[in-house]
Amino acid sequence: MPATINLSLIVPVYNEEDSLPILFNRLNKFHLDHSNKIQLEIIFVNDGSIDKSLNLLCQHIKNNAEYKAKLINFSRNFGHQAALLAGYKEARGEVIGCMDADLQDDPEHFIGMLLLWKAGHEVVYGVRSERRNEGLLKKITAAIYYRTLNIISDIQIPLDAGDFRIIDRKVLNILNQLNEKNKFIRGLIPWIGFKQIAYEYTRQGRAKGKTKYTLSKMINLSLDGIISFSVKPLKYVLLLGMLSTLISSTLAVIYLYIKLFTDIKLIPGFSALFIANLFLFSVVFFILGIISIYLSRIYQNTQNRPDFIIEND
Repeated sequence: MPATINLSLIVPVYNEEDSLPILFNRLNKFHLDHSNKIQLEIIFVNDGSIDKSLNLLCQHIKNNAEYKAKLINFSRNFGHQAALLAGYKEARGEVIGCMDADLQDDPEHFIGMLLLWKAGHEVVYGVRSERRNEGLLKKITAAIYYRTLNIISDIQIPLDAGDFRIIDRKVLNILNQLNEKNKFIRGLIPWIGFKQIAYEYTRQGRAKGKTKYTLSKMINLSLDGIISFSVKPLKYVLLLGMLSTLISSTLAVIYLYIKLFTDIKLIPGFSALFIANLFLFSVVFFILGIISIYLSRIYQNTQNRPDFIIEND
């Protein structure tokens, strides 16, 4: 990289007091090793941590004036996607990267990503060729989710890619203009377009502590991805309703035919009737559930509440 690059690095933080000292050392080393090539801006976003993370961040910024470091402190926990959005709005670099504070993604990978950016790619997204220290269930569910999302989505989201990436300033400017709620950044950036390329890497285990991405948060993120980029679930609901209607009508015709035109004695049974009713009610409630999710997202957009609230700038 012949010329100095202005790189803004966004680091969301939520209850990472154990990992932060290691993260600070790695970021300092990254800055020292590449200060002649990269002018670094680091934006820490404290996502409502209730441990010592905020104090550690304030102390680190105070003690490291050699590179630009900023702190965005949320009034409460608004979630990982909101933290990224806050960092994106604050970033001033010509290239913007993001990484988690748990150090599963090594900052040194940004050097390889920046080479691809210099070659003309506006988006370079990290693809996990290997996931170390992740359970089998996590790997299986992640693989199923990304592939299912691409089947039902109107755009193609890169497989096994998370939020570890760099984007060009022109991509960021468009991303910051989007006003929808429940933003699914992993889908919005492919939707924006421009030249995008994968950067394969091995994802490490957490430096310290346990994951803060609970099952409920993963489910909400999954719903954001599906609802934001596809109306196919609504179409599937219509097909399911048509199919159940066809099956019910066919069974009714068969029943009437046997009753009126044959000598076959039908065995009356409460169980069969109960199972049939239960099936139909299940279909109805399933349909209403999917429609309700879409309606709730419309309602949230009409409220026009901010994605996050900053306690201090």
